[in-house]
Amino acid sequence: VVVSGSIKNTGGMVIPVKKLTENYSIDASLDHVLAFSGSNLTASLPSATSNNGSTFVIKNNHSTNLHITSSIAGLIDGQTSAVIDRQYNSYKLVSDGTDWLVI
Repeated sequence: VVVSGSIKNTGGMVIPVKKLTENYSIDASLDHVLAFSGSNLTASLPSATSNNGSTFVIKNNHSTNLHITSSIAGLIDGQTSAVIDRQYNSYKLVSDGTDWLVI
C-alpha cells in the first residue's frame, strides 16, 4: 500500500501477536512477540535483508531471560544477539535492509 497523504483510523486495529512458551523463529506476519515461560527462551529474527522496514516489538513477560538472535542475515545493533533480562522490558526492532536496529 502506498499512501501520499495522511491516514486516519477511526476504528480499531488488529495487531498480530505471538505468545511464546518455547523457542520460536519469528515470521514477518507478526508485529508483537511476548515471552511467557518458566525457562530462558530464544526468539530468532527473520532476515533483515528480506524484511527492510519491518518492525517487531518483543517483550519479556517472564522473570527469566529472553534471548533474541539474528542468525540468518543481519545483526542486532552490531551484535549477533540481544537479551531482555528483566521482566516486562521490551525491545522495538526495525530492519534497515541490512541489520536490525533497536529503537
